[in-house]
Amino acid sequence: MKQALVNYSSPDSWYPKGQKRLEDTMKQFGFNGEMYMFSNNTQFGSPTHKENPYGFKIHAIQYALDRGAEIVWWMDSSIFPVKDISPILKIVEEKGYFFEQCGYTAAQWTNDKTLQYFGLTRDDSEKIQLFSAGFMVLDFRQELIREFFARFRNSYEAEMFKGSWTNTNNSESNDSRCMGHRHDLSCASIIAYQLGMAYSPCGTYLSYVGSGYATPKETSVFHLQPVV
Repeated sequence: MKQALVNYSSPDSWYPKGQKRLEDTMKQFGFNGEMYMFSNNTQFGSPTHKENPYGFKIHAIQYALDRGAEIVWWMDSSIFPVKDISPILKIVEEKGYFFEQCGYTAAQWTNDKTLQYFGLTRDDSEKIQLFSAGFMVLDFRQELIREFFARFRNSYEAEMFKGSWTNTNNSESNDSRCMGHRHDLSCASIIAYQLGMAYSPCGTYLSYVGSGYATPKETSVFHLQPVV
């Protein structure tokens, strides 16, 4: 089993510190695989974030696959483990992937053009839970995961990642349920739903921490917090 962790962090703000924290803590808590930590999109053949938002995830994952990875972890720089990561590996062994709900629906955070691309109405999207695309683990030995990633890449190439974070002036939809677009997260969650993939409940293994957030559950393995 060849594992790889991939992360891209722009060289500004707190992101490089978060990337270093992620690298150090993954080693500390049992990750055994390659780590591809990028600081420039040209290192792995990705367009800029401005050209196609969050498309760097597609290219970073593909970079790892091209180098023989079978299980690929994508993790944002705000995420880091606080204990042994084996519970996540067990889930991946059983299901072929790890996703965790983030507490919102596609109806709230998907623009009209993306719903149309996937053949959905706004009412359909009320049933679709979103997952935290900042933390995905994919076992590419599984046909389901290869299909998921193919559809994910197709949606990126069709520019469905593009859209505004807010629905100001109804830029994303005239439907009041739409609050904005969540780019790769919206697309990945819809694809997972259409493929019948299940998520861990929100807050089970990944917890937001800091002022204003609830105390993490005992099951929490990863925390999400920018580096101050």
